[in-house]
Amino acid sequence: MNPALCRLLGPTAVDHCASAYLTRSVGDEGAPPPDLVVSRGNVLEVHRVIVERAGEAEGEGRAGAAGAVDGVLGARLECVLQQELSGAPHALRVLRRREGSDRNGRDAIVLSFAEAKVAVAEYDPHSDLLRVSSLHQFEGKDTTWMRAGAQLSARDATLGPSLAADPKGRCAAAIVHRTSLVLLRAAGDQFGLSTRERRRLGTGRCAAIATSSMVALQSLGVTRLRHAAFLHGYAAPVLLMLHETRTTWAGRYSLVHDTCALSAVSVDLVSGRHVPIWQVESLPSDAYAISAVRAPFGGALVLTPNTLIYASQTATVALALNRASHWAPRG
Repeated sequence: MNPALCRLLGPTAVDHCASAYLTRSVGDEGAPPPDLVVSRGNVLEVHRVIVERAGEAEGEGRAGAAGAVDGVLGARLECVLQQELSGAPHALRVLRRREGSDRNGRDAIVLSFAEAKVAVAEYDPHSDLLRVSSLHQFEGKDTTWMRAGAQLSARDATLGPSLAADPKGRCAAAIVHRTSLVLLRAAGDQFGLSTRERRRLGTGRCAAIATSSMVALQSLGVTRLRHAAFLHGYAAPVLLMLHETRTTWAGRYSLVHDTCALSAVSVDLVSGRHVPIWQVESLPSDAYAISAVRAPFGGALVLTPNTLIYASQTATVALALNRASHWAPRG
């Protein structure tokens, strides 16, 4: 803490939250629920979910299952960890335990900071604190080319990278300056890693990042990226990106509109060859985010102020949210 700074009241507004098996694992006795990870300014908190079941209440001499729902009487949050960070994170994602690995393994969290820093942290049960497992920095003289074609505003230039994490725990992605895609390969299969990297990773039970690689978004046909997310239901990691094909603004909607598009790219972590597999064009210009839909449906929801759009490799449908909605799928 800076001696010249005296904080009278800690941050109260929640900036980011996620559920993760951070302090416990899915294989623990009783199959506990995941923890709640909350970011408040530069303070990171981990809350454990304590579930009160009807059978446990009867054993303690309290009221039985009269008010229970599916055998659960209630739940409460217990703060098990509160730690100050060196800065306020711009994004928070969960790096899941790799699918098919040891059920006693735990998740890790991925944090991004301004200007282009990414940190991967895991829970250390010995010190009861978060421990940084890897740091990734994309700043300095060698990375000035990344900002050359970014066309960022003064505010956006001070923000950190956007993050996305594969639901099967195979990798994570960071979008730096909206021009570069950084792929963070998760440790699991150590194919292609040097002896030094294998010694560094060891045989830990927490999810971790093994290597990172950088791809220019322009090589994938993506410009002016707005949001990205990994999709469910694919054998290989598939990153869906929402981006602009042309620039416009509200005063020119009568002339130029529906300038956004979706591009799904299959990520090959071994060969480094990333192949576009499907695309949806002419989406509303005010689309601002996407949310992946779980299997068996797959695909993603495109969020706009006036229209809710579902897009997948086989179909695109839309739901008007108000009378200002004008968009409809073409074809």
